[in-house]
Amino acid sequence: MPEAGEAVAKLHGVPEPPPHYLPRAADIVRLRQKLLAESSAAVGVQGMGGIGKSVLASALAHDKEVSRAFPDGIYWLTAVALTPNGRRAVSGSADNTLRVWDLETGETLKTLQGHTSSVGSVALSPDGRQAVSASRDSTLRVWDLKAGKELVTFTIDGIVAACCVAQYNRIIVAGDGFGRLHFLQLVEADKTKPSIGDNKIPLYFTNGNPLTNPRIPICHTPR
Repeated sequence: MPEAGEAVAKLHGVPEPPPHYLPRAADIVRLRQKLLAESSAAVGVQGMGGIGKSVLASALAHDKEVSRAFPDGIYWLTAVALTPNGRRAVSGSADNTLRVWDLETGETLKTLQGHTSSVGSVALSPDGRQAVSASRDSTLRVWDLKAGKELVTFTIDGIVAACCVAQYNRIIVAGDGFGRLHFLQLVEADKTKPSIGDNKIPLYFTNGNPLTNPRIPICHTPR
């Protein structure tokens, strides 16, 4: 337990180590030393799945010395995307939120709320104005980053595991837990087409027809 008056980090979405966790003291010490060193170099754990990287990261976040070193908070991020100018980052987290970060100051500029489960993937439109997020709550959401508003939600019958945005044609591709791919397209609005949200950017089927029901899969490929 921290001492009275001692500043410790608030943990945002950081899971507890599992009950059967066996402390890896040597690994924790080595990672803690690198993380708390004065050098600004990034610290990471690399390896194949199943070697306990997530458990080790969770234990490190709960470490008392690490917690004292980051009183502003420790975030459990599950996805990160950079804006084209490299000045901002958009992260997805296990606490169901997206956050927009200023990479020069390290400050959180906006917190985007709407998902009801962890966000596993984040992608940005080519111009950096919109973000797309995929979540375990079975939704794919499109966000206006400047306004900090959700534009539209696409719901499918399964976990949305991944998403990306094509650089040139603004097509969104999302993969779900059943092995299917879903395609949407961001297009610039004109007065002859329906729009979604205040920014007048509608979503369309890849065949050119307007998206009238976001709960219907636009198209998918079978497993």
